[in-house]
Amino acid sequence: MPKHMGIANSTALMSGSGAVGQALQLVGIILLTQVYAVESFGELTLAINTAALCAIAFGLQLHLAIPTVRDERTVNDIAHAIVCNALILGAISTAVLLLLDGILATGALIGILVCLSNSSRAMLVRLNRIHLVALANLGRAVCIVGGQAVMVNLELNGLVAGLIFGEACICLFLFLKSRQRLRLFSHVKQGLQKATIAKFSDFSFWGTIQEFVSVAVVFMPFFLCARLFSEAELGNFGMAHRLIWGPVVVVSVGFGWAFLGAVGQKPSQFFEVLKQIRYYHLLLLAIVGVSLSWIVLQPIMLFILSTEWMLAARISPIMFSAAIVFLASSPFRQMIRICKKQKWQLGIDFMTIIFIALTLLFPYRSAFDWITMIGAVLIVQNLATILCGWIAANNYREPENV
Repeated sequence: MPKHMGIANSTALMSGSGAVGQALQLVGIILLTQVYAVESFGELTLAINTAALCAIAFGLQLHLAIPTVRDERTVNDIAHAIVCNALILGAISTAVLLLLDGILATGALIGILVCLSNSSRAMLVRLNRIHLVALANLGRAVCIVGGQAVMVNLELNGLVAGLIFGEACICLFLFLKSRQRLRLFSHVKQGLQKATIAKFSDFSFWGTIQEFVSVAVVFMPFFLCARLFSEAELGNFGMAHRLIWGPVVVVSVGFGWAFLGAVGQKPSQFFEVLKQIRYYHLLLLAIVGVSLSWIVLQPIMLFILSTEWMLAARISPIMFSAAIVFLASSPFRQMIRICKKQKWQLGIDFMTIIFIALTLLFPYRSAFDWITMIGAVLIVQNLATILCGWIAANNYREPENV
């Protein structure tokens, strides 16, 4: 295995490429609003959301196990299981959803591509080929935006068609670069698919359930806000969430992959890696940043946006505080996965849903009061994740046979 790139450099490379890719897509979407109808963007959103859920179901979170495994044969077994699942479940889901709605079926098809890309991406991270994953992040954005621009005059929805084109290109690129050698028929015939899924049940069962619950944590506040308050207040909530959480999630995903690659096969070095990236210095800096955000972020938001976004400006320090705690929890979230303690994370996320629901019982006078409570719940959720990750790392013992 090649010498490991420094985790700070890996994080910067992964997060930077993800951020540039996000910016390219954002600029592309803004420009494409001039040539595509509003309905086309609605179908694109539906396809993306369907694809995200299908990718979780098809892959069973097994790709996250790949960087934690040392044995090459076991890695190949995991990769085979992911591909088999994606093709079999994907084909069935696409056929069923096609009877309901063509866009939903398209989302399932995209979910297959995302699932396969995740598997190849995990193999490259395990091999410390971070630069290829970063290149794929940029290439994906270019292919998607380029495809959507070229396919404007198609009878089909060019936005969705361009997304399929981009995902397919990157899926093929990652597959070729990861140098996978698939023997799907023999894998299924020998029953290795079921055996692998059972062996890594912490990922395939508990991890999958936890990921679905985690998605519910993200969407539940918007679902409740839509029913409690006006469309304008919901729009303000959505705007603040997108502006604050969007960049933080991009950095967190990059950090997560880099950390998984650095610590996945040597969890005993967790605290050593934290010192290497100067985590505690960054944490102190984050605390100062959060404190300053309560002073400067609201006027900055009002300067960027108009006065009709006053609520978004007011809640932005709350969103920023919650997002920073989420970012701080990233290495501990990965450590929970590496130590196969997904049940702990599932318990935290499930309790978070309960507490979000309980906010309805507390007296609140406005959307601002309610969103403040939601922010507090999310902060507690991620503090609990940090605590559990810390405990998992402290109690970790190297297995005799890996």
